[in-house]
Amino acid sequence: MNKNFLNLPRISGNRCLDFINTVERSRESELDWLETFEDVAHWFEVSAYQPAELISSFLNKAHKNPSLAKKTFLEIIELRESMKAVFTSIAVKQDLYSKNQVKILNDHISRVYKAVGISLGSNAEINLFFSNHNNELIEIINPVVISAFELVTDSNLIRLKKCHRAECPWLFLDTSKNNSRKWCEMEVCGNRIKNKRFHRKDKNINQ
Repeated sequence: MNKNFLNLPRISGNRCLDFINTVERSRESELDWLETFEDVAHWFEVSAYQPAELISSFLNKAHKNPSLAKKTFLEIIELRESMKAVFTSIAVKQDLYSKNQVKILNDHISRVYKAVGISLGSNAEINLFFSNHNNELIEIINPVVISAFELVTDSNLIRLKKCHRAECPWLFLDTSKNNSRKWCEMEVCGNRIKNKRFHRKDKNINQ
């Protein structure tokens, strides 16, 4: 199935949340934008979360070793579901995660950060660098792992919300001044809820 990832909105304001939001769900159906390792690679490329030359390297390696690509893809989806459980729990203030899901996220954080260091640029500007890159396929998700760790240690975590439409699983950071955002997208979920309320009200009036 050919997918145009430009059609997948990135509305969360955060890399790891955009990654979690690659599953769309309605009452009738579910659409998972990531069904293969190639889908993962193309999503990272379109999202500009990995350089094009690095994406090409990952894809070449995946094509040479399909079994490794499939194994890595399953690890990536396992991480996405673990991140979804953890961050949804934080957003709605409920325990919707398992200890194993927290462990999966922690294992990836440890993998990415095990060789982290700092360098000083001009005017003593501090930059992080990672010296443990071995061109392994799993490294394609490093940017979202870093984003997840940064989010849980950031003051903006209190702005984390889940879309108020019950069927929609999408998460986002509410950056509105009065912290009043309710929907992932007003044009989609917001209008659906408003239309539902209108029809319910209209039905009650006509009874």
